[in-house]
Amino acid sequence: MISTVQEIVGSRRRAVRAFWDSSVGKKAVMAVTGLIGVGYVILHMIGNLQTFQGAERLNAYAALLHGPLNELLWLARVVLIVAVVLHVVAAWQLTQRDRAARSDRAKVLKRGRTASASSLQIGWLPYSAATAVGFGWLSLRGSSLTAVVQSQ
Repeated sequence: MISTVQEIVGSRRRAVRAFWDSSVGKKAVMAVTGLIGVGYVILHMIGNLQTFQGAERLNAYAALLHGPLNELLWLARVVLIVAVVLHVVAAWQLTQRDRAARSDRAKVLKRGRTASASSLQIGWLPYSAATAVGFGWLSLRGSSLTAVVQSQ
């Protein structure tokens, strides 16, 4: 009985590992985690739009989030953090895999091309990502983490 359970768990781990090791698996993980990020942005925007419905509505929304939905809010934060980490790791690994697969000839041919507007803007990605993470941290630090510290 125990060996059967161990075999099932072992085969599932091998399947998950094979999925993660494949380029298609990493791209699928990036797609799902990207959708999680887009869903968060949309829900966050809907919550912030309640500012325009008046102070009472916004206070009621805040009381709902920090009252009955507090545990769900923390679960959403953990899922979002895991999604961001998985997304970044998969993107980095795919980029490294792509660079390793290129031949020297492809690198030389690419240098002679002119840069497009989108290829120039991609250089700003690390800075914009760091800015977004910084604002996210400040937002989390300002509302949720101080509430946890004050409650203790």
